[in-house]
Amino acid sequence: MGRNASFTGSVSGNATTASAWQTGRDFALTGDVAGSVTGVDGSGNVSIATTIQANSVALGTDTTGNYVSSLVAGTGVTLTNNSGESATPTIAIGQDVATNSNVTFNNITASGNLTVNGTTTTVNTTNTTVADSLIELGTGTSGTPANDAGIVIERGDSDNAFIGWDESADKFKVGTGTFTGASTGDLTITKGTLVADLEGDVTGDVTGTVSSISNHDTDSLSEGTNQYFTTTRARSSVSAGNGISYNSSTGVISANASDSIGTTDLEVSSSIKLTEGASDWVLK
Repeated sequence: MGRNASFTGSVSGNATTASAWQTGRDFALTGDVAGSVTGVDGSGNVSIATTIQANSVALGTDTTGNYVSSLVAGTGVTLTNNSGESATPTIAIGQDVATNSNVTFNNITASGNLTVNGTTTTVNTTNTTVADSLIELGTGTSGTPANDAGIVIERGDSDNAFIGWDESADKFKVGTGTFTGASTGDLTITKGTLVADLEGDVTGDVTGTVSSISNHDTDSLSEGTNQYFTTTRARSSVSAGNGISYNSSTGVISANASDSIGTTDLEVSSSIKLTEGASDWVLK
């Protein structure tokens, strides 16, 4: 049978069980991780709030995953604010390169295809060379074409020059006008002068020397004061005197043996051909 006992005074020794420590304790964590708690008397569980100390974690050694150890500026790029844990690096290339920015570069080499979408492409170069042997104008035209196409030459205060295809005339044309490279539709073109050697069919007036008119006759030529020869003109220019009869329709001149010719000369303004039997005579 158990007994209850009471003591007055100090008792020393170890208790089999206890609900609390007689004297509370303080706990502290030091090093890379710090934290503390005070007044722990052993009567319950304890939680310690900790803090990772500055410069206590080494990237790549004490961490896992990807990280950037430093930034290096490449060709044409400037880099500022690139040191310190709280730094905000700034990368720049000297100009805005947003999709709506106007960008300027020096030499550019494009190894792939270059597509330019816009209203006007301006090329300010001293010399422009193109490796292509064929240049296509009016790309994308479909249906019935409506725009004249060609090359417009800017001439300052004078009318611009045009070399190209006149769609309304359905012909190639060289001329001048007040149009520009931005003009569209049917251009008003004043016919110009082309200095060149031509081969093939020519329609219209020709100034200069024509090497051959073999496909034309005198009906196709306009006369000046120096008229060309015709049989009718030659025959009509002949007249007969005394003792001579002349048929202007056939060109035959006959002498009447019974008539006296006398001393009057026979005048002709062109060569005439007389025929008698198998012999021909030419009078000049």
